[in-house]
Amino acid sequence: DIAVRQDLAESPDKLSRGILLSDGGGYHIGAADDTIVRRMSELLTTNLSFGNVGGLPGVETTLSGYASSIISFNASSAANAATELTYQESLHRDLLDKSLSFSGVNMDEELTNMVVYQSAYQASARVIQTTNDLFDILVNLV
Repeated sequence: DIAVRQDLAESPDKLSRGILLSDGGGYHIGAADDTIVRRMSELLTTNLSFGNVGGLPGVETTLSGYASSIISFNASSAANAATELTYQESLHRDLLDKSLSFSGVNMDEELTNMVVYQSAYQASARVIQTTNDLFDILVNLV
């Protein structure tokens, strides 16, 4: 079973959150020492200087303010990328349509013509085959 010691549950101030100390014979953390927690708290609320990195402007703000700037910048960049993608896809479709209109190729018309030419080819092949059969008959009569 895992449980919190009763004396710590009754008085959380006894929980050490401090710096590791040396007394010559060993290391220990003083009871109710909150030095580290206070330093961390101060660091989270203190304005820090952040340089111009990764497309973000240089600012002086808290860590949470800088985190908000990063999230805002990423959201804005993602929205811009999505808009640019939509534009590029639209431009590609328009250019493809213009290219096809300049080439004068109408796919439906070309397919219809191909079916007509194929039927004419088959009819011509039958005429040639029939003519060939007639010549064979004439040659064999003699």
